[in-house]
Amino acid sequence: MWITLKNLTKTNIFEMILEFVSSTFSKFSRFLWINLSTILNSITMINQVLLIDDDAINNFLNEKIIIASQLAQEVTTFIRAEDAIHYLEETCVQQKSKCPELILLDISMPHLDGFDFIQIYNKLKIKKENTTIAILTSSDDERDVRKVRAMGIEHYLVKPLDLSAFSKLLDKISNNNKLSLTA
Repeated sequence: MWITLKNLTKTNIFEMILEFVSSTFSKFSRFLWINLSTILNSITMINQVLLIDDDAINNFLNEKIIIASQLAQEVTTFIRAEDAIHYLEETCVQQKSKCPELILLDISMPHLDGFDFIQIYNKLKIKKENTTIAILTSSDDERDVRKVRAMGIEHYLVKPLDLSAFSKLLDKISNNNKLSLTA
């Protein structure tokens, strides 16, 4: 639409600008909505994370990182592995609900360490296909890595946990189809 300068009035200019802005905004908003939908659908979210670490400060910090990530709906922490086993027995075995989708487990703990926890966990009569155990420890000793791999644990993170590492862990887990995902 060509308009000569003689025919232009303030009203015509305003109408042209309004038409341009609304047309551009409409196209942009559709583009933005499609891209946001794609991004949101690709984000892995889980219902519950279980943190097991004898260091209450580490649990506190890790819980805050996970909550800040907004990638998990609930975080439950334990400073004793025995308490976590009892929790799993009550919620997963007796109630058959609320089993965590991810367990972040420290290796070095008094009484019942991470290796012992894994052995007891494997004997529990609970549905395990929707739960992934990942080691979150300060040990970067290759013997520990080999030992947990031999026990069937694929994911090994060295402390401190950060948002990027947590997000990458969830991506790896979801790519392995080991988590039931929620949108």
